[in-house]
Amino acid sequence: FVNFAAKLMLTGKRASFTSGEQLYDFVHISDAVKGIMAVEQKGKKNTAYYIGSNKPRKLKEFISIIRDTIDPSIILYLGELPYNGRSLSLEEYDISKLTADTGYEPKVNFEDGIKTTIEWLRTKTDQI
Repeated sequence: FVNFAAKLMLTGKRASFTSGEQLYDFVHISDAVKGIMAVEQKGKKNTAYYIGSNKPRKLKEFISIIRDTIDPSIILYLGELPYNGRSLSLEEYDISKLTADTGYEPKVNFEDGIKTTIEWLRTKTDQI
């Protein structure tokens, strides 16, 4: 979703989204890999873990951060598209079991991660 939204905005296409009221969580790839490794090394057998940022927010907040990182003057069309998916509860984004069992703690916040993602996408403008 992050790359999709950023590419829309980087290419000047209409930034149409759902209302963005649903909770979402994005975790930087480096933290995701660390989480997977922590589960492999210290996780309990037959246990499911959620690997995330520990900072779920409404999707519209993430969309606004992406926009502001690219160009704050971009108009967002929130609510233009219908949302047909399943919303997750705040509890489903809980990493406390993962942290307790493995010591995993995410390090890269969304604001820093999106800056590097946007920089990388800008180098790929011929492929967008």
